[in-house]
Formats: sequence, structure tokens, C-alpha cells
Amino acid sequence: MNQMLTHYTGKTILVTGASGYLATSLIHSLKTIDCTIVRLSRKSKLDPITGNARIVDIAGDIRAKVSIEEALKQHVDVIFHLAAYEHNHGSEFNPILDLEVNTLAVLHLLEECRLKNYAPRIVFASSSNLVGLPTQLPVNETYPDNPSTIFAIHKLLSEKYLQYYAREFGQHSIVLRLANVYGPVLNMQASIKVVLNRIIYRALKGEKLFLYRNSACTRDYVWIDDVVAAFHAAVCLGNEHATGRQYLIGCGSGYQISDVMTMIVDKVKQHTGQITTIEKDTNETLEAIEWRNFVADTSSFQEVTGWKTSISLDEGIDRTIDYFLSAEGIL
Repeated sequence: MNQMLTHYTGKTILVTGASGYLATSLIHSLKTIDCTIVRLSRKSKLDPITGNARIVDIAGDIRAKVSIEEALKQHVDVIFHLAAYEHNHGSEFNPILDLEVNTLAVLHLLEECRLKNYAPRIVFASSSNLVGLPTQLPVNETYPDNPSTIFAIHKLLSEKYLQYYAREFGQHSIVLRLANVYGPVLNMQASIKVVLNRIIYRALKGEKLFLYRNSACTRDYVWIDDVVAAFHAAVCLGNEHATGRQYLIGCGSGYQISDVMTMIVDKVKQHTGQITTIEKDTNETLEAIEWRNFVADTSSFQEVTGWKTSISLDEGIDRTIDYFLSAEGIL
């Protein structure tokens, strides 16, 4: 990946959702490069970055056109559009907010580029959930989309906008549909918001873990650094690939939820001697998307970039446990 990073020398990179989980890791990967990183975030103060990169922070709401206008004034060469909002089970359902963050912001971005003749390379973070509940595995890019959540519907709409602006106005963009990303980042609060990380964290804290009726469902878990490498590989693709086309990003292996939970419990015991209890809850209401089985076929992206994953789930869980154990005052 180090060779790919030289591509950014002298360039300006905009990262939206800059305080988020994926953005934290991506920005960290760029900090030693002689470039300018524009961090757009709702937060008025972000963690300081030490390195060769020049940091420009813009506090603003991604839904506001003025925030996007301010960010693009920085003569941006690359945009990592990572800002997103997803309704979580149990939280307030707000489809208008979801639309504004996940779709309207993308349209503002594209229109500002068109009207001002900006020509950045856009890499858009999307989700493997756009295929809904696939009936065959693994899933590749030819599988029909069938979004079953508001989040997935709006992400798909944004992808369609990116394809349209690429075709009609030559705005280069690439979409990465991500499977379940996990692994620690420097921002602890961002780390524990990720499902698999949070389960590991709870196990280390001695809290009880729960399995629900979907425990036999299969998931694809991909290490955070491998995902960051995929974003960098996407930036380096030729323009003939930057047509708003989507690529699946995962590890390419499926694991039942129950098996992953058992793996975490066993590894926590190996690392700490602590015994964690797993309890079954058959009364929890699950949304339709929670019953999905998913494994990514990443061969299309591998073919055009040479990218491949480097960390197995077994090693990734070990590394995540080590990170939490070494974080002072966390446990």
C-alpha cells in the first residue's frame, strides 16, 4: 500500500464524515504523505494529526450545501465520501434525515462539481446491504439489487446519481460496497460503535453476550486496514473504471454469527483467563435485513486493482483484543 500512497503527493484530499470510524483510519494512513487533507465533520474540534500532511478542518453539516461549497473551494483532487447516517434498531426512525445525509449530500456534491467545473476523483462508501437478502452465495456485482432498508434505498439512489453524472458530465467516481468492517482505529469511541468491535469490547468488560434467532446466519467480516487499502486502490484506477461502477469489498469468507461469538469468547479466555457467558434471546424483534446471509465475491475488484485482504478473522479478533487490552483506562 505504501507505493499507492505516493499517488497523493502534492494533492488535496477531502474526507467527509471525518470523525467517523472509517475516516479515522483512512486519514491516519495518509498523515505521512506530503499532501493536504481537508476534514469535513460536524464536530468543531477533531483529534490532532502529526505528520507531513497539512490539515484543513471544516466544521459543517454535510446536509448543508454551504459546507460542501466551502470544502470544495480547497481545490480538491480526491474525495472520500464517507459521511453517512444509518437508523439502528431501537433508535428513532428518521427517513428524512437518512435521505438528506445519504443522498441529498451526494447530489449537492455532484452539482457543485458540475457548476464550478471541479473534477475530483470521488470514492463513495456504500454497503453490501443493497442486495438485500441474497438467495445464493457468494454475491458478486451482477447480483440484482433489492434494498430492504431506508439506508440501503438511499445509498442505491446515490450510486445512481454517481453513475448518471459520470455518464453525462464525465465526473469520475467509484463505489465500494462494504461488507462488515471491523478492527480498531485510533478513535476509541468510533471503534466501539462497530458491531463486532463492540461485542469484543463487551466480552473483555465481562458483560454477557447475546445470540438471537438469526445466529445461524452467515456474514463476511473484513479488516479495517484492508478496507482502507481498497479505497486507495480505487483512487489509483484508470478513468475507464471510474464510471460510478460499484465493487464489493469483503474478505470472501462466510462465518455464522454463533461461530464468531464462540470464537470471541474463546479468544478472550485465552488472552485474559476470563469466562464470558453467551445467552440466547429468542424474543428480540429483528428487522428483515438481520436475517441476511452474505459473502462477497471480490474477484472483480481484485482483477482491476490487484487488491486482496491480508488479515483473517482469526487474526483480526486477536489484534482487536490486544488493542483494547493495551488501551489505558478502557477496561
